[in-house]
Amino acid sequence: MEIDSSVAFIDIHILSNEVETVVSINGHCYWIDDTGARVASVRLGESINKDDLIYAEAGAELRFSRGMIRGGNRGRTHSFVDPESLQLHPGQEEVTQLLDKLRMLGPSADENLAREYQLQTTYDQVYAADYAMNNLEPLVARSLPERTSRQLDAICLFSIGASMCVAFSEVSSRRLIEMITRLGRPVKPHLVDRRTLETLFSMAYGA
Repeated sequence: MEIDSSVAFIDIHILSNEVETVVSINGHCYWIDDTGARVASVRLGESINKDDLIYAEAGAELRFSRGMIRGGNRGRTHSFVDPESLQLHPGQEEVTQLLDKLRMLGPSADENLAREYQLQTTYDQVYAADYAMNNLEPLVARSLPERTSRQLDAICLFSIGASMCVAFSEVSSRRLIEMITRLGRPVKPHLVDRRTLETLFSMAYGA
């Protein structure tokens, strides 16, 4: 049986260097192949490896050694990769070009960013929060001091090769420029609401 791709949202999870083992399952979760066909039910104690795909049905929840995946309201596909699989290789020249482009665009950059990064519905907020909290790497977050992260209303979630995925409460050219400058690497923004950002700060830096 194949998964209906029109109702299957796909999340990407970065595997750690440790063995990721399934520790609990509520609901129905399945190993699937590249075509979306179900291969077998996921069982307790099984390991999650690079390039594995798991489909969680609506309402399902699966916990593994260092995280959790959910099916949400409509079912969701989860892909597991190692950092090298997503590795990008931007050099300092590329970072400089990115900063120059943002500065050159000026106000128009903020208009474009506001259109691209927005949470229009409650579902958007829940989905964005779920993604951020499931993919937060506290050690990566603490690559910036808490004071700096709070000043920018942003927190590093995880690295993708030479780039960094960063959760923002508001995506603006100023914040992007400051974050890219402080990190010295390209940034992939992820918009979350204010409450979620505060939760992420607590998860990374402690209450």
